[in-house]
Amino acid sequence: MDNDDPLRPTTSPLHSFKQLAEWEPGNDPFNVSHVPLKQRPGEPVWAARAAGGQKRGIKDVIVCHDMAGGYTEDRYPLGTLNGPSTFYTIQYWQYVDIFICTSPPTLPFSPTSFTNTYTSTLSDFSHARIAPPPPGWTAAAHRNGVKVLGTVIAEGEEGTWETLRMVYGPAYDPMRGVTPECFDPYFAEKLVSLAKYYGFEGYLINMESPVPSPRHAWALVEFLDYLTMRIKEDVPGGLIIWYDALTIEGKVEWQDRLSNLNKPFYTSTSGLFTNYTWPAHFPHLSTHLTPHPHTIYTGIDVWGRNTFGGGGRNVHKALRVIEEAGTGVALFAPGWNYEGVPKGNGGWEGNERRFWCDVGERGCMAVPNGETGECMSTSEDWSDLGCIKTYIPERLSGTSTSFYTDFDRGYGTSYYINGQ
Repeated sequence: MDNDDPLRPTTSPLHSFKQLAEWEPGNDPFNVSHVPLKQRPGEPVWAARAAGGQKRGIKDVIVCHDMAGGYTEDRYPLGTLNGPSTFYTIQYWQYVDIFICTSPPTLPFSPTSFTNTYTSTLSDFSHARIAPPPPGWTAAAHRNGVKVLGTVIAEGEEGTWETLRMVYGPAYDPMRGVTPECFDPYFAEKLVSLAKYYGFEGYLINMESPVPSPRHAWALVEFLDYLTMRIKEDVPGGLIIWYDALTIEGKVEWQDRLSNLNKPFYTSTSGLFTNYTWPAHFPHLSTHLTPHPHTIYTGIDVWGRNTFGGGGRNVHKALRVIEEAGTGVALFAPGWNYEGVPKGNGGWEGNERRFWCDVGERGCMAVPNGETGECMSTSEDWSDLGCIKTYIPERLSGTSTSFYTDFDRGYGTSYYINGQ
């Protein structure tokens, strides 16, 4: 479709719970994913490795996609005519269990423009309140047996009141000074309806705004417990993941692990995505507070920002610690392989191979730090080489009765039907 066509369908988020209240299913067909979640077959690979005397590898893996200040070509469900593709795709789904989209475009919103998804104006990226994933990402993940989550985010002072509105319902008014006795399920039902309509499995809940008191934090716990129950009832494979920011005291204090301050949110949801700035002993501390350590997704920032091991080509150093502890892992922003390093002779595809599964792939060389002249933490450590495959075993997808490929990698400059 012509990039200048003002009627081109576009994936769009919602910027407030008021807009979620106005949203109704049924009027946005281009953004609905019709590809069901494929069930991965056979005995789990990590169980087979353990039976053979090998280390089992990391059991549960989240990939959280965030790059380029918002989605680029992938925000257009019918594609674009953009010349050479700038579209980043994940080529190694066999190492992923859950995919989270955190990078929606921001679009001027009205109830009609959202439900019809027709708009010609894009504004700069900012974290939108509620972001359904683009259908192309959902379809690609589902074909490979990977669950897909949208995001619910609260930031800044406005985020505080939006969090309370989510918990207490659309009639809540902080100016009245009256706090309801308990949570209202209204927005939980709306979020479940949104996931069902667009065809994804649930949400990452990231509350990075404080709430006025522990009482509100406990009301949020009750809300999350209800939301998790309902998403599991209505959405096959449904789940809710809590991000490590808000504590039960109502403060934003990143714990970098499971602790008594974030455990109530963890126990009311399907898992915890920890912050990235943990020291080596924190993954082990997380396992002391739960019988299900694989549902603690210890975070790694692939860009290497204060992340253990350095990120980039050194993510295996963090994975080594995580495997020993027995938690799951959440890889944040692997699009670094596309936008964060030179493309090299193998293009960004070579960078991807090196990152995920091929230590012998050269990809990009070490990248100097412009300020200090030293190599960045994301560059090769020639004394300790590794990749994702070193600690995360492949997940099975195809079977002897269910396998298909047309060798299309999901991006390019041409469109073919029957080879033409």
